Amino acid sequence: MKNLNKLFTVILLLLCSLFLSQSNSYALVYPFNLSLSGLQEVPPNASPATGNISGTYDDISKTISFNITFTGFIGLTTAAHFHGPAAPGVNGPVLIGLTGFPLGVTNGAYGNAFVLNPTQETHLLGGLVYCNLHSNIFPGGEIRTQMILDAPLPVELSSFSSVINRNNVKLNWSTASEINNSGFDIERKNTNSIEWTKIGNVIGNGTTNEAMNYSFSDLKLHSGTYNYRLKQIDYNGNYEYFNLSNEVNIGTPSGFYVSQNYPNPFNPTTRIDYDLPEDGFVNIVLYNAVGKEVSVITNEFKPAGFHTLQINGSELSSGIYFYRITSGDFTATKKMQLIK
Repeated sequence: MKNLNKLFTVILLLLCSLFLSQSNSYALVYPFNLSLSGLQEVPPNASPATGNISGTYDDISKTISFNITFTGFIGLTTAAHFHGPAAPGVNGPVLIGLTGFPLGVTNGAYGNAFVLNPTQETHLLGGLVYCNLHSNIFPGGEIRTQMILDAPLPVELSSFSSVINRNNVKLNWSTASEINNSGFDIERKNTNSIEWTKIGNVIGNGTTNEAMNYSFSDLKLHSGTYNYRLKQIDYNGNYEYFNLSNEVNIGTPSGFYVSQNYPNPFNPTTRIDYDLPEDGFVNIVLYNAVGKEVSVITNEFKPAGFHTLQINGSELSSGIYFYRITSGDFTATKKMQLIK
């Protein structure tokens, strides 16, 4: 019996250890954005060629993903590699060949992803890897850069998109992993402006290696073109920005529309939304239950677009009321209830 108890205890400890190790596992994503030049070759050369390599390294999948652009080569490209181990200013052997790199050209672009073995990862994280682009004029390398990674990203954003419904915008974004993520400030600006405005906040999920989905709705926008971005903030107050890649265009309504007031019933204020597909005079009148005019809410020229007005019933008695909107040939009437 004692042996069974000991065996049970050992199994329980192993399961707890496995659970804790899995629950504490999360991705560190290291970004990089580096310039290649002949001056970084060993020895330096006078080539006017320039290049750039940008991407990320994920320490869970052990994957380095990157894109390279280059231009202005004196010679024609013959090969491209990651070399190492080699400190800055030192030459090293080929570590990874960049298969499929464009050859026989003086400018171009290339992208790829490689899974690193433990030795290659150690060299990369230790700053002992360099990217080298070779040519027939400079067989030892025409341009190169040392692969120095930036600090790991607190959040790896996998998608960020927008959906438009009339004059409402819903933003959707997903993260592949998060580290100490306090949350996201949502910021918006008119395309013609340089000033960003915070319009909301969404709480983050701290530290997780699971995919997380978020959304935020920006309502009742005027016609216009807008930009959005996320300000991701960690628990220490550090932050980074993620920009929505597309502009959001809120156009002119395709037809007349008037909403049911909200809230309804109400006390003492309520709102009405209405859409105008063209400029024109708008007349909105409030009637009581027997059809007697109570007040003229608005009677003025309005531009085409999406509009909202507020009705204040503080001077009215409880009961049923009707509001009628007229603009050009369009007329609509709706019922509302005031309860005090």
